[in-house]
Amino acid sequence: MTGYWHRKKIVRLLVVGITAAVLLTAMVLLDRPLKTEAAPQGIVSLELAGSYEKARRILASWGESGRRNATLSLWIDYAFLIAYAVVLSWLCAGVAHNWTHSQPRIRRMGFILAGCQWIAALLDSFENSFLLHILSGSTAVYLPLAARWSALVKFTLIACGWLYILIGGSFRAVCYFRSAHDRFGN
Repeated sequence: MTGYWHRKKIVRLLVVGITAAVLLTAMVLLDRPLKTEAAPQGIVSLELAGSYEKARRILASWGESGRRNATLSLWIDYAFLIAYAVVLSWLCAGVAHNWTHSQPRIRRMGFILAGCQWIAALLDSFENSFLLHILSGSTAVYLPLAARWSALVKFTLIACGWLYILIGGSFRAVCYFRSAHDRFGN
């Protein structure tokens, strides 16, 4: 294989992707007991709380055991954010690489979105730090709002990356198979 998707890159992508899946599974398992009436989305409810009062209600609904789960989940998330940034940035760049130079805007968008996945990971690390301070008992009223905005921008950048990968990748695959069909016939 030549070009962007050579054998070593595919193997690395699979290793990092499997690592991300294992880390995500651990976080999902830790999140299960965090789903309460005050936090119907588990730790995501805390990420998006936005106010000290709402964050305090969520923490109270979790109890000591839930707060330990949340803390462990956030520490695991530091490794996960690196893994997902690698996977998503490589996939965005791979899709962008496959666009011809006749579509420079679509190609450029993919490379920009590849870089944005690292911005998302940086925002995720800020968010984790804010949440860890909240979990450790900080009463700083700005922390829930800072975590919320970090999470919202992070989720938006990740969603844009996934959309580019899915739509751009699907379109390129259709073009590839259509041209292969035209070259080789039925």
